[in-house]
Amino acid sequence: MEGQSLREAYSETKQKYQRKQISRWWLVSWTLFFLVLVEVGAQMFYPGDLARFNTSIDGLNVSRKNSTEIAESLLANYESRKVIIENPAGEQIEFSLLELGASIDVGGQVSSTIDYSLGWRFVPFSLFWPRNIDIYPDTQLGIGTSLAQKEPVNATITVKDDQLILVEAQFGLEVGDQGVDSADICSGELVLRISQQSTMFCDIHILRPVVSTATVETVLARVQSALSGGLTFDYKNERRVQAEFRDAIKWLNFAPNEEKADIDVGVNIDEVRGFLEKTDLATLNQSAENNRVNLVNGVVSSQTAGKAGWGIDYQGAVDTISEIIDGAAGNVVAIELAHIYPGTIYDRKFTDDFIGLAAELEYLYGDKNVAIVTMDLTGRGRNIYINQWKQFTAASTYKLFVGYSMLKSGSPPSCFETMIINSDNDCPRAWLDEKGLKNVENEAHEIGASSVTYFGNLDMRTAAMDLANFLRRIYSQELPIDNNRFISAMKAQRFRQGIPAGLGGNAVVADKVGFLWGLLHDAGIVYSNKGDYIQVILTDGYSWGTIAEIAGKIYGKM
Repeated sequence: MEGQSLREAYSETKQKYQRKQISRWWLVSWTLFFLVLVEVGAQMFYPGDLARFNTSIDGLNVSRKNSTEIAESLLANYESRKVIIENPAGEQIEFSLLELGASIDVGGQVSSTIDYSLGWRFVPFSLFWPRNIDIYPDTQLGIGTSLAQKEPVNATITVKDDQLILVEAQFGLEVGDQGVDSADICSGELVLRISQQSTMFCDIHILRPVVSTATVETVLARVQSALSGGLTFDYKNERRVQAEFRDAIKWLNFAPNEEKADIDVGVNIDEVRGFLEKTDLATLNQSAENNRVNLVNGVVSSQTAGKAGWGIDYQGAVDTISEIIDGAAGNVVAIELAHIYPGTIYDRKFTDDFIGLAAELEYLYGDKNVAIVTMDLTGRGRNIYINQWKQFTAASTYKLFVGYSMLKSGSPPSCFETMIINSDNDCPRAWLDEKGLKNVENEAHEIGASSVTYFGNLDMRTAAMDLANFLRRIYSQELPIDNNRFISAMKAQRFRQGIPAGLGGNAVVADKVGFLWGLLHDAGIVYSNKGDYIQVILTDGYSWGTIAEIAGKIYGKM
């Protein structure tokens, strides 16, 4: 009885345990089922334009990125990729895809990456399965158009962050027929891999730079060795200034020497001067005192002698630095002093009268493309002659001599006035064709024009003095023509921005202008209550305002 009770108790306990185990497994199973159901439900609502977790394209992680972000990431990686181009001779040159003008289409990769179909969404935890997309972009090179000619770039040296940096040479390329498509010169399909180098075989000519990277590496090593300990500037063992490596390299400039297939290392004297002037050595400099010359109306009235100075021979210092860079022993730059000779300062004054104005105009325009002739017709000697024989392209002022030829003939064409008043061109050209360029030129010379006045085919030249003498003879009624008709036409001339504008209605001006390209001329007779005079102003590169200003100043002092 007792044994039976034990067996019954054991059986009951076992049944209870089994019931608990079954309850636990049911709980776990339902829990897992619920979790899977929730996870699958979440997958159903996962955005269709996002890549799944743990997704990569050719090793590039694009998890949780949308199509735009994926495309940007892919293009950023591809465009920075280098492609080796090899020609039939076995020569190789490396370009980025951007340099090659490549067209890259990543649409296929993007669409494959964000393709999360309904069927896959029912697969538990498929959202987190690792995926690596091995689809490569469609690529088309543009060598035939964008890189038909790419010039090689010489190696050089630059200064950055207090260091000398080697800038490597770059090869160029040349395609025989610049109109061909890249498909005609390159063989093999370009397969772009983010993690691997790409190579294309193309029928091109590789252009090598004249100054190679290896050559510049040698120069760089030499410069760094020469300046590694800096430079010491020494003045007679009395004063010393130390320049560190980072200071000295800032004075250098590097220029390719293609004739020698090398690179020239120069030392900038202004940079050396700027450095030394901030040190104790600057006190060695003693400025010179300039000569001073006082002039009144261009004539020396008094002068004071200056005094020589002395200062650091900067050119000598630069020469020594260059020798050290070229391999001379040591790093000491001996400082020498050089004489500084005084310059000359001119203090110019002009008297407030006609003589002073003439001197001032000579100073302002004597060495410029300006000619000024003022010829006093009253006999008081108020004359100005500046560049009076300087030859100018005549522009339309040559029509004064053509007008003389017309009136001298006794039967001038009816367009005479139109030529003078409106500066018409057809009229004088027809006359010159009929009369002959040389004949009209000879007629001008017969009445006093110099050899500076020249009539060529579309090349008329003259000088301010020749024009002034011509106008003086018309004014004096000396020419064997109807002088008054000539003067009346000039008084009616319609272009008045020059001499007439400068006189502001205070006088009557009979003039003829000329304007062509940058040339502006005005030549006329001025009738005023201050006395009559001839005024000729020829300019090249100035404005009507300049002519008016000069004319106004002269009238004010007459």
